[in-house]
Amino acid sequence: MLWTEQDDAVVLLDVRASRYLTLNQTGALLWRQLAQPAAVDDLVGMLVQLYPVGEAEATTALTDFLDALDARDLLEASDPRTCA
Repeated sequence: MLWTEQDDAVVLLDVRASRYLTLNQTGALLWRQLAQPAAVDDLVGMLVQLYPVGEAEATTALTDFLDALDARDLLEASDPRTCA
């Protein structure tokens, strides 16, 4: 997996699938956080602090994002309590 930052976005190159993916500002923020093992609760808390969303909405959005990454084999969990 190759990736680069471009303005507020992140562009991913999935070499195995020969596919580019572009993450918006929120996705890019989460992607940068996932470069290191990150606790789900910490990521949800960050979203709640940065955006006008409640904990339930942030949890749903984060889960959807992680599921999308996992479906493309772009996510590797190192610990059940973390996302990377």
